[in-house]
Formats: sequence, C-alpha cells, structure tokens
Amino acid sequence: EPRAPRAPPSPPAAVLARIVDLLCFCVSHHSYRIKYFILRNAVLEKVLALLSRRERFLAAGAVRFLRTCLGMKDEFYNRYVIKHALLEPVADAFLRVAGRYNLLHSALLELFEHLWRENLKGLLAALVASPRWEELRRVPYASTFARLLAKHEQNAHWEDEAGGAGLGTAQGVVGGTLSLCAPLDAPAAKRARQAAREEEDGYFSEAAQEPEEPPGAPPEEEGAVDDALAGRPRRIVDYDDDDDDALHIRATSLFRPSAFQQGSGGGEKRLRLELGSWSAPENGGD
Repeated sequence: EPRAPRAPPSPPAAVLARIVDLLCFCVSHHSYRIKYFILRNAVLEKVLALLSRRERFLAAGAVRFLRTCLGMKDEFYNRYVIKHALLEPVADAFLRVAGRYNLLHSALLELFEHLWRENLKGLLAALVASPRWEELRRVPYASTFARLLAKHEQNAHWEDEAGGAGLGTAQGVVGGTLSLCAPLDAPAAKRARQAAREEEDGYFSEAAQEPEEPPGAPPEEEGAVDDALAGRPRRIVDYDDDDDDALHIRATSLFRPSAFQQGSGGGEKRLRLELGSWSAPENGGD
C-alpha cells in the first residue's frame, strides 16, 4: 500500500521566534509594504496560531506581534483583526493561562490594557461581543475587563447622544469619532450661526455699557502718570534734575581713566582737588 506523504516537520521553536521578531521589525520599519504581505499571506492568523504552542516564550512572541500591529495606530490592522475575529484566539489563550501569572499571562493582560488605554472603539466592541466575554468578565483578579466594559458603554452613550443631536454616523460621526470634515445638517448649522451671532452681539452690548469715569473725578497727577508709563519706582524725595545732571558730570570726570594716568602723585593730587571742590558747597552752606 502506498504510504501517505508525511507532513513536513515543524521548524524549531527558536527559528519560529526569530521569524516573529523579524515580522515585528518589518511592521515597525516597513509599514507600507508589510501590510499587503500580511493581507495576501494571512500572516496574522498564522502567527496567532502559535498561541497554542507549548513553548510559552513562542506564544508570548505571537502576542508581541499583535501588540506591535495595534501599536502602529493604523486602521488597516484594526479592521483586519475585527474582520477575521482574531481576538477570539487571544481570549482563549488568556482563559487557559488565567491565574498562572507567567510571561504569557502578563503579555495578554498588557494587550487588553492597551485596548482600554488607547480606546480602540472597534476592537472594544468586538471583544465585548465575543462569546468568551462573559468568561473574561468573571476573572476575579483582573479589573481590566470591567474598565473595558465601562469604556465601551461610554463610547456607545456618546454615539447615541451625537446621533440624537443630528450628527449621525453617516454624516458627523465616523467610527465613534466626530468628523470635522462632515457637513452639519441645515437646521443645526443655522442654529450654530444664530448662537454665534447672539454671543457676538452680547459681547459688544456689554462693552458699550461699561461705566465711564464720572465727570467730577479729579485727574491724576502728571508726575504719577509719567512714572507709571516709565515703569520706574518713585523716589522718596524729589530732587531737581539739574542737581542730578551736575552730580553725574562731576562723577564721570572724577573717575575717567585720564585722572589716574598721570605721574606718581598727579592722580592723587587731582583726586583731592576734585573731592575738595565737590564738598566745598556743602561746607559753605553750613
């Protein structure tokens, strides 16, 4: 009897781990070309199949590859994961290792935390709609799934409010996010323009009603206004400007270099003369 052909031997776990690392590098550095390679060759499905392997480091590498794809913040990967229900094997793997606190458990829990932290609305909705969701919610030690459910309900409530205000998903809300390019419907646009016009009219009417200065109020002193405009502190005693100018000229002539560049005793003699002429008026005044 002809024997059935044997299946090719599976590559060693170390080789598969290197391949997964190479794919993570390609996703990070060749984001444009790798997307079409993943789409044509079902790379994500094949990598996530490693979650059922016995080698925990290899299963953790598969989670790391999915985390790298979602960390690119590219809607291509989000839609691909939702379309092919790739969160199902992730949920199954988490339920298998729940309570073991190993490397794979930590990697899966961090992946769910990433969904909550980045608020990936489509993936949150797909996870909550998963048939394994009720089992995930019953995990007693992980509060991550309670936060995921609260975030999903918050997104749904926001979309309902936006739809009730006339900004439906087809016109103003795209994927749970308000689209700035989507046009408002005519009544909403009219109300927005009317509110802006009323706010502008109210602003100018308040400006026109500001109290003016009473006619009998004493005007400010001219010196105080000049000091305020000049930005300098007022002096305690106001001296005449002529005295300040004379003091500045005398000090400049006293300390200029030429006064000290004479012979051995010329500089000191001139300094005494200058100081004597400076203090003479004060002695005469006494």
